[in-house]
Amino acid sequence: MALRDIMVTELLTVFEDETMQRPALFFKEFPFHHLPVLNRDVHLVGMLSSTDLAQISSGFSLFEMQDRAQYDDAIFQSTLVKDVMSKQIFSMHPQQTIAEAYDQFRQGTFRAIPIVDGDQVVGLVTPLDIIEALLNS
Repeated sequence: MALRDIMVTELLTVFEDETMQRPALFFKEFPFHHLPVLNRDVHLVGMLSSTDLAQISSGFSLFEMQDRAQYDDAIFQSTLVKDVMSKQIFSMHPQQTIAEAYDQFRQGTFRAIPIVDGDQVVGLVTPLDIIEALLNS
């Protein structure tokens, strides 16, 4: 089965030179954990995860709840996506198979793989997508 058959195609993306405010809102509002990061030429340059966001937030701090929100807002306003994102990315083509994606996930390096056709990000695949495809086949 090809990745084009299982990939998520309705993607939200962020730009490397924007602040962390919009990604923080995305992770809060939507049920996903990874965002492809693009440069202004709309080429994939990184991946941002909810874990990356958590590492810069005050979630594990000793701030009072009210202070925590203000602290996080200040951090998100002053931190650029490119300073937080994973720059080491691995992408695949829509024609590649779920077996090839599984091999990459099995290595434990990535938790989401952007699917790229030419210079455009056209989808995203996670281990859950592979499991769901196998269960539904």
